[in-house]
Amino acid sequence: MSLFQPEKRVLKIGLIVGTAAVLVIAYLFLTSTAKEADDFRGIKWGSNIRDLPDMKLLAEEGDLKFYEKTNDRMKIGDVDADKIVYGFYKDRFYNVMIYYSSPANFNKIRETLSNTFGNPFQPNESEKKLFWNGEHVNLLLHFDDATNSGRVTYLFKPIQLEIEVGG
Repeated sequence: MSLFQPEKRVLKIGLIVGTAAVLVIAYLFLTSTAKEADDFRGIKWGSNIRDLPDMKLLAEEGDLKFYEKTNDRMKIGDVDADKIVYGFYKDRFYNVMIYYSSPANFNKIRETLSNTFGNPFQPNESEKKLFWNGEHVNLLLHFDDATNSGRVTYLFKPIQLEIEVGG
């Protein structure tokens, strides 16, 4: 028996415990967020565009249509939004994109969303990209320093999956 055998065993156990800890942490961050948005500003996910008369068409491509809401409150928390776009697939509400400017606003929005939906997952500490994974709704907060612009994106997963598989 080698004198280094116990050290190898300790090293192996340490690696196994370390790997298990990383997997548990990843699982905690990648599982569903406890809180999630059942709607956006009173519009339930999956709502039909016919039931929303205050929407103005901005663009369309095939089954995808994007609208803005007349007299929309152009804020997220206490941050002014540059634009809010509502996405529909086959006339069903599935997506919101909120555009904003400045790194200070990124931090304020991150705080607002974290207070509402819990701690986000940030895959890369050097990038300003944060994710909240809900059972039915995913949320992405992003900021690009080069363009001094950012976006908050809500995606209703059942319809987004339908889009991705070509339904």
